[in-house]
Amino acid sequence: MAEVVWINGRVYPREEAVISVFDHGFLYGDSIYETIRTSGGRPFLLQRHLERLRASAAALHLDLTRTLEDDRQGVDEALAAAANPESIMRIIVTRGEGDIGYGRDLCRHPSSLIYVRPMHPLQDPETRPGVRVVILSILRNDPRTVSPAIKSGNLLNNILGAHEAEERGAEEGIMLNPAGQVAEGTMTNLFIVKNGVVRTPHLEDGILPGITRGFVLEVARETGVPVREESFPPADLLAADEAFLTGTTRAVQPILSVNEVQLGDGRRGPITYRLMRAFAAAEARQVAAGDHGDTSS
Repeated sequence: MAEVVWINGRVYPREEAVISVFDHGFLYGDSIYETIRTSGGRPFLLQRHLERLRASAAALHLDLTRTLEDDRQGVDEALAAAANPESIMRIIVTRGEGDIGYGRDLCRHPSSLIYVRPMHPLQDPETRPGVRVVILSILRNDPRTVSPAIKSGNLLNNILGAHEAEERGAEEGIMLNPAGQVAEGTMTNLFIVKNGVVRTPHLEDGILPGITRGFVLEVARETGVPVREESFPPADLLAADEAFLTGTTRAVQPILSVNEVQLGDGRRGPITYRLMRAFAAAEARQVAAGDHGDTSS
């Protein structure tokens, strides 16, 4: 079990991994990233993550010199060096090292990093715990300022929200957008269930287009579960029959309570459980087929 960091083509043990203090990712948070877990030892939904990384780069006018194949090779090298049964990795691309200032021409070469550490396999749907969430007072960034669709290394909005959730004794905080509609968690996307219909905020509500969120939408439709992407107020979350979070390290995780108000019977609901099992089955099929997300499910 090991932690390693791949930096610009070389692999280092964690304690030897360094980056310049003049890197604009450090100076300004001028960077993008993706978090990816393995399944069966191989990166799950890798292609989708790499494509979103490039979308984030384009939005920040960050020129990527590496190709998709270069990225895959870097991931393979980092995973092989770590040699963990299962890993969680973070791919980071920064503007690079340069003089103080905001100009793009101050940095000549982006810096690329892949941090790999061990990860326990996800608990199966039978034993995966639920979480308590709170609706936060801190709003999600207005998409007219910094688009939440950009997965950037500047995470102060999320960090402040996570701190509030922790102070209120919850495992996750749900952020509203400036219009007062439900947006997303500090680290997750959100789904609610009412009268057998699954609902999740629309991308236009100012949320990250989560890779796991998209996979769950596909799984729900393939499973015959009615699902809608639409705006809804916090009152709908509080009145939901069920609710769950999605994310790379959670897959589908039930919500037990919101603002200390119990949802349903305080346990995972039947539709949440159905989607948890369907997600696990779809992932297992991809792993068995050697398909780790290079094509749509």
